[in-house]
Amino acid sequence: MRVAVIGTGHVGLVTCVTFSHIGHEVAGVDADSEKIAALQRGEAPFFEPGMQELLGEGIASGRLMFGINPADVLPGAEIVFICVGSGAPGGLGSSPGPQGPTLQRHASTLAAGGGAETVRVVGAFRLAS
Repeated sequence: MRVAVIGTGHVGLVTCVTFSHIGHEVAGVDADSEKIAALQRGEAPFFEPGMQELLGEGIASGRLMFGINPADVLPGAEIVFICVGSGAPGGLGSSPGPQGPTLQRHASTLAAGGGAETVRVVGAFRLAS
């Protein structure tokens, strides 16, 4: 299955390496270009037991890739996981600030091709400022 993960923080990156480890093609997308560059080099940005090994395994196998442009990965995805801030003050889902993006959602997992009633994105998602 082709999996896309928006956000490569703790939840998103664990999701990426786990799905890759069990054999799926996974693309992780994040607005932080420095984090993406490190991930592309196989460098985990935080410690989680087994993370470094699974990250390296996924990249070496060709099943795991990372990028900053969702347009490169979303069209071919069979399922998309949205792993971004949940609305905590200052987080991605929080009230819009001078340069803060806003994402309003009714669920955190979007099945590609699923019905509009399943998940409805009602806000705007801006990956880079």
